[in-house]
Order: sequence, then C-alpha cells, then structure tokens
Amino acid sequence: MPRNGTCMMNQMLAESKPVEELGDETAPAHPVSDVQTIRLLRHHAKRSSEFNTLPFWLSKEDVKRQMIAKQEAESMHKINTAVQLAKQEAAVRKEEEEKERREQVWQERYQGLAREEAMARDGRHREELDRLYSKLNALQTGTFKLLGDDLIVNQMRRLNQLLDNWVKVNFKDVAKIKPESIEADGQLNAPQRRAWVHATAASLIHAEIFEPYHFWLPENPLGDFLSKIELNVRDNCSEIELNVWRMATSVAIQAGSGRRCERVISRTVRNAERILADFSSTQEEQRQGQLRGLLWKCADLRHALSQQKQRFFFCCSPLGVMFDPQSMIFGGGDEEPASIVRWSLWPAIMKRVDKRSSVVEPELVWTMES
Repeated sequence: MPRNGTCMMNQMLAESKPVEELGDETAPAHPVSDVQTIRLLRHHAKRSSEFNTLPFWLSKEDVKRQMIAKQEAESMHKINTAVQLAKQEAAVRKEEEEKERREQVWQERYQGLAREEAMARDGRHREELDRLYSKLNALQTGTFKLLGDDLIVNQMRRLNQLLDNWVKVNFKDVAKIKPESIEADGQLNAPQRRAWVHATAASLIHAEIFEPYHFWLPENPLGDFLSKIELNVRDNCSEIELNVWRMATSVAIQAGSGRRCERVISRTVRNAERILADFSSTQEEQRQGQLRGLLWKCADLRHALSQQKQRFFFCCSPLGVMFDPQSMIFGGGDEEPASIVRWSLWPAIMKRVDKRSSVVEPELVWTMES
C-alpha cells in the first residue's frame, strides 16, 4: 500500500479510539458496541479504498500526459525535420536558381558575343560581296567603260607627242647623235638622227609594253599560250562569255603584278640608256625620270585596253616592208613619201571585230626610197 494511504489509515484508526482516550470528559464510560465498531471499520475501509485508488488515477494521467508529450515531441521532431528538409530544399533550389541565373547570364553574354561576331562576319561578308560585285561589274562593263575609239586614238597620239618631246629635250645636240655604227647606209642628217632616236625608243616601248599579250607577261610561252586559249574560247563560247573570260584573265594577271611591272619599266629604261645615253645632252637622272613617267602612261593604256570588250593589239613594222596607206601614215622620210618603211616611229593600234581586224590608229612611219 502506498505510504499516504497508510498514513490515512493510521489517522482513521486513531480517530476510532474510545472516547475516553480522547480525554473527552463528556464521553460515555461504557465501551463502543460491536455494531458501531463494524460500521466504523466499514467506513474506514471505504475511505481507505478511495485513497488506495488515487495513485492509480494519478499514474494514468501521467501516462496520458507522457503520451501527449511524446506525441508532441514526435510532432515537433517531424515539424523540425520537415522544416530542415524545407530549408535544405530551399537552399538546393536557390543554388540551382543561382546556377541557372549564372548559366543564363553566361549564355546571354555568349549569345551577345556570338551576335557581335556574326554581325562582324556578316559585315565582312557584305564587304567581300561588294568587292566581288564591283569586280564582276568591272568584268562585265570594263573598268574603262567609256573608253571609245576616239579616246584611244587621242591617248595614243598624246603618248607619241610625249615621246617626241622627250627626244627633243634630251637630244638637242644632234651633232652628238651618231648612229652610223648602227646604221650601215652612211651619214644621217639632223631630222634623220632625231627620227632614229624616236624610232629606237618607240621600238623598246612596243616590245616591252604594247606587244605582249599582257603587260609584263612574257610573250613566250605565256602570252602565246593565252592567245591560243582565247581563240578556243572565241570559237566555242558566246561573245559575252569571251568578254568575261578576257577581262577576268586581265584582272587576275594584273593583281599583285606591281613589282613585276616595275621590273619591266626598269629594264626598258636600262636598255634605252644602254643605246642612247652617249647621244644625250642632259643629265641621266632627268632623262631617266622623264622616260619612266612616259613608260608608266603607256602601261596604263595597255592595261586599260586589255579590259575592253574588244581585243586590241599593236603593230610595229620592221625595216624594209612596203608602205601601206590603209594602216600607215607618213611621219617623215628621206625625201617625199616613199614606198619602203625605214623606221616605225609609233605603233599602230588595231581592233579585232568578228574575227576581222580594223585599224583604230595607223602606224606612224619614216619612209625611204627602195
């Protein structure tokens, strides 16, 4: 029995003592009857039973409270676990969102760079297309689109006039011009000596600049090879295709030919100096500089003619051929116009049309009697 129940029982037993033991002077002197004793014991037993059931009631409440506390603890643990998982999930989501944001920023930056590169590449592509279209337009129409026959004739005459001025300026003292070692027919008068200088320079210009299929391109074998190809294209293709082929070939040959052209010009100047330097009355620097300028003008005309739709070529007659009034004009002579060509003072320019040739500007010749 629990301790508190025992105490209560002892208390009740104490209370059940005879009246005389309580010191109550008014209590009866005779003992308590058996019936009263039994009743008193039952009463105390009932109270004792009530007290005996109190700890059990209290323990059930404790268990219930413990169960509630345990349930609350489990609920709190679940809540805490859920909160922790939610925090972890939130952290993971935040990390993923940050990663996605960084990837998006990187992707946008990469796309921006890609767009810039694409725009730059597109710009370069457009520039290249414009350049190619310009070249194509030049091939189809010719760089010198308005270079008609009259303009060609004027330019040829202008170049011949520049050569004549060069001879007159640099070879004033005709007494120094003594080509007798070259000419086998005796003494020459003053006009003949200047004509000889003029014809010598003209022959060098024709050989180095006008005569080759393309300026600076060696005639043998390259020039001859291209001439044969042109004939095949002419025989098997349309006129438009032929013109495009000729102009495209000219552009391709001319591209990057600056140094080769300079070498040809320098070689021509050296050859002229080798033949004529002893007969000149001016300084070498002045004479060579003037001749070099004239040669470049001749080269420009030759290049322009190579890009025309028609095929232009030059003719320079050798010594002794018969004078042809259809393709030659009299530029001077030993006496009156005669039947034999002595010197070619300036070459003729011809144009090929429908497999036939026509004279654009006749050859300027010095004649002599046979």
